[in-house]
Amino acid sequence: MKKQTAITKIRELSQNTFNNDQKQIAINIVESAKNENQVAEFYSLVVQKVKVGLTFDESVNIPTGEIAVVSFSPKQSLITENGVDNSFIIGENLDALKNLRVLYKEKIDIIYIDPPYNTESAENGGNQLSDSEQEKIQKKQNEGKGTFKYTDKFSRTGWLNMIKARLLIAKELLKENGIIFVSIDDNEQAYLKVIMDEIFGEDKFLGMITRKTSAGAKNKAGELAKNADYILVYKRQDKISLTKKEKDAEAKKYSHYDSSSKRYFRKRTLQMQGAGQDLLKYRKDMGYSIYFNSDNNKIKILYDYSKETLIYEKPNEKLLKENYKCYRPSTVGKEPGRWRWSNFEKNFDNNLLFEIGKVYQKEWKKAKIIKPFDTFWAGFLNSQGTKDLKAILGYKAFDFPKPVSLIKELISIYDNKNAIILDFYAGSGTTGEAVMALNKDDKGTRRYILASNDENKIATEVAIPRLKKIIKEVVGCSNNSLKVFNLENHSVELTSTIDNLADDTRENFKLLNNQFVPTSEKIYYSLASLRKEKHNEHN
Repeated sequence: MKKQTAITKIRELSQNTFNNDQKQIAINIVESAKNENQVAEFYSLVVQKVKVGLTFDESVNIPTGEIAVVSFSPKQSLITENGVDNSFIIGENLDALKNLRVLYKEKIDIIYIDPPYNTESAENGGNQLSDSEQEKIQKKQNEGKGTFKYTDKFSRTGWLNMIKARLLIAKELLKENGIIFVSIDDNEQAYLKVIMDEIFGEDKFLGMITRKTSAGAKNKAGELAKNADYILVYKRQDKISLTKKEKDAEAKKYSHYDSSSKRYFRKRTLQMQGAGQDLLKYRKDMGYSIYFNSDNNKIKILYDYSKETLIYEKPNEKLLKENYKCYRPSTVGKEPGRWRWSNFEKNFDNNLLFEIGKVYQKEWKKAKIIKPFDTFWAGFLNSQGTKDLKAILGYKAFDFPKPVSLIKELISIYDNKNAIILDFYAGSGTTGEAVMALNKDDKGTRRYILASNDENKIATEVAIPRLKKIIKEVVGCSNNSLKVFNLENHSVELTSTIDNLADDTRENFKLLNNQFVPTSEKIYYSLASLRKEKHNEHN
């Protein structure tokens, strides 16, 4: 095969299959062939790659000399004095990620994303839907419901290409000890796991949370009911320590304060409270007398009873004269009781409290109860997410938003109250509400960066109004600011650098990250914007 023949055939490939940039790569490969046999081999390789997966649902081109940069929108923003500095970027999220790569490389602590699950495509044959069929389905979904939906009709190949491009940049944004959570369901979970293993490394996989989504589920006859989805969890490097620090649910029980150790405790009687094996006759060495002197806090132990008859001697006169008081187990019914400790000296350690006729053990309150991070979560149903959103906006504005409590729980795993949290599939803004709610609970100063392409005006009519209303009306959340940015295209030279951009562009960068310092770094390939190709119906 001649080179020109192969190049012509490549150029004739459908835009739905290869965009212009991909075609140029294929042409470069063919042009590197040294003879016609190699041309044929290279062309065959290109065509094979097309068949097995190098395709996009919506092909995009990078317009030469054009970049997409953030532009601050004062009218859409809500700025409060000394507020926690949160941000929302409206526009194609891949362009948003490119801007964040310039401004926040290796500075993000937590990434949580809830990308479209591709459910519609899976249910209707994946790659086999035409654009017109897809549009009909989307139109039918949106008619009469007044709700917003993600585009959920990618072919599998297109979905994987879409998510991979974004995850590659997401990894660059994470700190070394950062963590990423990705929600997904059965349709793409296995494929997503393979991609994330490739990007982050199999050894960085921390686990997969299985979340119960509903109390019941519709299912077809002969099939399992599907009422769970998943959250894949990866770390950036090995420095992260993943433990869940639980709040003390029994704080009210520990109402007594010990001034010497400056700790709280609760009282637990030292005597066994039941019958049967709790009686002295079954543990005959556990009925000793405790003599306590409150003047000097000294204790003496005497086994002053018969282990055969279980009858006690009279209290020790000498110790009584030295101002000791005698404490013995009381009877249970008509039979002698016993203590809980068999080895008094080992357990004592100033852990006793003596009151009239009774002895109590001081059970100390633990600062925090730490247990391993569980991977099955049953308490975060989708129905709660719908209630959360409706409580703020007053109507059902979005199908299947994640519960605020779920995102709060994920964020709280990361032990840093000053963390920066990124969600570049912002949806209805649940992540933003969760961050503000968690800060309210534990006095943290975490801040969020959200991004959305505003499909069906989900950003401008749902997410941003939701976040503003929380800041204005929810007690404890008024110390937040929300800066809104739009992505705008600018023409630049390929050799342009950050420090020779327009003044307003540099100022916008500074507003998105007040630590930003212009450099001489080339920026075209970091910020080159995306432009969707208009599909020719004959292609």
